[in-house]
Amino acid sequence: MKKTISFLLLAAFLFSINGLAFAETKLKSGYSDVDDHWALSNIYNVTERGLMNGYPDNSFRPDKNVSRIEMAITLDRTFDFNFSAVKV
Repeated sequence: MKKTISFLLLAAFLFSINGLAFAETKLKSGYSDVDDHWALSNIYNVTERGLMNGYPDNSFRPDKNVSRIEMAITLDRTFDFNFSAVKV
């Protein structure tokens, strides 16, 4: 259930990004596994903005479940949270 909610949140986030309207041009992502993926323009967008990165083997793995830490890092990069006031 939590993974489903996480996936839906990530999908909503990816589709709500107010980015460029991509035409039918062929985008070059630089990843080995997304050239024919249905979300290529969104993957290109979040990569260009620096919100998400691929894996060291030059793959993005778009159909893999997003882990908690990956989601936390993406949200931190998106909203630029400042935790300097938090005392641990």
